[in-house]
Amino acid sequence: RMSDKRINLLNSIGFVWDRALQRKAETIESKWDSTYQLLTQYVTEHNHTCPAYREKYKGESLGHWVNTQRVTYNLQQQGRLDASTPSMSDAHKALLDSIGFVWVLHRKAEISESKWDSMYQLLKDYATEHNHTCPAYQEKCKGENLGHWVNTQRINYSSQQQGGLEASTPRVGVGEPVGTAGGAFRLARSWHGAVLGLQIS
Repeated sequence: RMSDKRINLLNSIGFVWDRALQRKAETIESKWDSTYQLLTQYVTEHNHTCPAYREKYKGESLGHWVNTQRVTYNLQQQGRLDASTPSMSDAHKALLDSIGFVWVLHRKAEISESKWDSMYQLLKDYATEHNHTCPAYQEKCKGENLGHWVNTQRINYSSQQQGGLEASTPRVGVGEPVGTAGGAFRLARSWHGAVLGLQIS
């Protein structure tokens, strides 16, 4: 029989008692690290940490992974995390905090607001590079449909000026079908980047 003294001595130097369990833990940690790196790449491209739940990125279910981190952390904070579910370590939380991870999504509107802000930042970057704020309608920038988004802002602004935009209409409109014909669109074309207050140095 191994004495308590010997067990304690081995424990004091991090002795591994179950090699199979350690290998499993190492595999899980390695997977977490690789998906985290994927999220940092996503943030670089999209300027936010909120991929849609079913959204995939470079073949990985990034949206599902992000949601798992958020749910795990919030349940842990509430003391409701199941014992069989791995907890969120301080190290993992610190890494996610470092890239502006959003831990709580209160309303769908907050996601829309975050998306609008990220697209606005993308347009600022585009304006700095191209010295204008008029990407072609189907033009993409860093994987995003920037031309479509810019056109949506023009349409919404013109409708608002004419009193046709409802108060409940989000300012985002990303991903929604936008008409490109008719008087509203022709009027919208007159709305220039100055409306956004962009300064190109």
